[in-house]
Amino acid sequence: MFNMKSLATPVLVVLVFAVALVGMNVALGPIIAENQSSMAFGPLMAVMPEAQGFEAVEAELPENILAVYKETSGLGYAVRCSATSQYSAEPMEMTFAIDAEGKICGMQVDVYTESKDFGPEYPQTFVGQDSTLADVGLVSGVTYSCVAYKDSVSAAFTYLIENGLVAEGVKGADQILMEMLPNAHSGLVLGTVGQYEEMEVSGSMVSAMKARNGSGFAYIMTEGDASYLVVTNNFGAVKVFDVEGADVTADHAALADEALAHASANGASFFDAAKMRFEAIMSGASGLKEIEGITSFNSIVEAVTFKFNGSTHYGFYSRSYGYANEPMDIFIVLDSNGAIAAETAKELILHGEYFNAYTLDEPSYKAGFKGLTADTWSADVANISGATMTSVAMATATEDAFEAFQSIMNGGN
Repeated sequence: MFNMKSLATPVLVVLVFAVALVGMNVALGPIIAENQSSMAFGPLMAVMPEAQGFEAVEAELPENILAVYKETSGLGYAVRCSATSQYSAEPMEMTFAIDAEGKICGMQVDVYTESKDFGPEYPQTFVGQDSTLADVGLVSGVTYSCVAYKDSVSAAFTYLIENGLVAEGVKGADQILMEMLPNAHSGLVLGTVGQYEEMEVSGSMVSAMKARNGSGFAYIMTEGDASYLVVTNNFGAVKVFDVEGADVTADHAALADEALAHASANGASFFDAAKMRFEAIMSGASGLKEIEGITSFNSIVEAVTFKFNGSTHYGFYSRSYGYANEPMDIFIVLDSNGAIAAETAKELILHGEYFNAYTLDEPSYKAGFKGLTADTWSADVANISGATMTSVAMATATEDAFEAFQSIMNGGN
């Protein structure tokens, strides 16, 4: 016979337990929600501690922006984004806050997997900056991580500005001019990253920069109330640019002369090294002399002309940037038709400790350049598997030599 009394006790226990669980959920629900909110908004509160709350901005975001939040009382926005450099396959992640005036008011790194550490101080240099990031520099020796980090923050600003969430910062004249440098004189940059040493200034100079590879100088100079970018190379050429990017050299001869005088007094000579190298590369070369008046502004630090087998040849000495941003010494010889007669490097693979198991058939590699012209050249020729920066340096040197040769053919000398 079915015993109802035997069932009553377990059922009662289950009901009591169920009621207890409901009560616990009612009591603990706000606490659980608060804890979940804290986990989600913890990084946001860290960069904007005075925030009252955050609302996610529901929109399609660029790849590097993980999330955008609006602070509910109108203090501004918080952004979570990521960045990847060549030092790590895994991205860095950071969170930063932007106040109602469009300036960064808090910054922290959430995930850092880079093999080179830019330290805790670098992210804090972003605090107080608007979208121009005018006063954010780089950490020596950690260039690529810094650039990736800065580019990610800049991309986040671009998104916020384009969607009308924050106001765009106004760039100063000096910053505008410095951003022209990669196009004005590529010898002072690697990609968009400056490769120069700051020098003492005088006269009309606001700043003076000497290329780390010795390929020339750049200056921010003033005349009246206006500022200008002035660049020089090692062949006596100079250009003056205004903030609109126009070449105004003809209208500012005094600035040009002042820059050339400074460059002449502080530059280095590469003629002896070039002469020795080209005479070794082209055995039997004669009548070697220095070329002047080349109007290209790139990695070429010296150029010479000589006779070889009765024909005029041109030697170009490039110091383009290779591994660890160090200048590579690369020598290119072009014949009178602009075809490569020889191309070599003082040292193809820098930093042996990083390439101790590396193998490269150098004679075959160098022979691959021979006979190429500006029209038949492809950067793929310079590719060395596993040595990206060396490949880039070789390609840059080759293209710069072609550019310098064209300057000569156009009447540079």
